[in-house]
Amino acid sequence: MGIVVPKPVLPGDPAEITSRTSDVAHSRRSLPAVVVALYFRYNPMNHSRWFILRRFINWFPLGMTYASCTWAVQSERCQKRVGGA
Repeated sequence: MGIVVPKPVLPGDPAEITSRTSDVAHSRRSLPAVVVALYFRYNPMNHSRWFILRRFINWFPLGMTYASCTWAVQSERCQKRVGGA
């Protein structure tokens, strides 16, 4: 077993750009989940478990609907810009 030297990646190389953007996208996707989990874990306002569960059940579908609609609008804008549909 010798020393393994990684292949150098030049700036602007598609592999390097894809890797960097996927890391950033992953951290942006996971941050809200971490914040919500910490809030539920430490419960700074001392709400009951039932209140927190009920609030989550009430607001989660609304948040997912909003996110889906926003995603659809962005996707439509991108398709129009590229020349698709």
